[in-house]
Amino acid sequence: MSLHVLVSIYSSLGRFEEAISVLERAIQVPDPPRSADHAFAAFFDHMQLGDMFSMLGQVDRSIACYEEGLKIQIEALGETDPRVRETCRFEFLCF
Repeated sequence: MSLHVLVSIYSSLGRFEEAISVLERAIQVPDPPRSADHAFAAFFDHMQLGDMFSMLGQVDRSIACYEEGLKIQIEALGETDPRVRETCRFEFLCF
């Protein structure tokens, strides 16, 4: 949780490269067996990282993060869950 606070601080200061570094570290933090909470956190981290890469004009890296986040969400919720459709609608990942 403290890593996410740090990401918010760096982002609000416009220090996106540092925020990205912290987010990448947060994604790597080992967790106990994957639970729904872990899946949600991993999904959120990947989507936020995708947003930051997008703001920096790094489109390929942004799309890769969105795709990984979507993959995590589908594994946790299933393809037919309405939240997956919502992610696809906002991130333009599903065609």
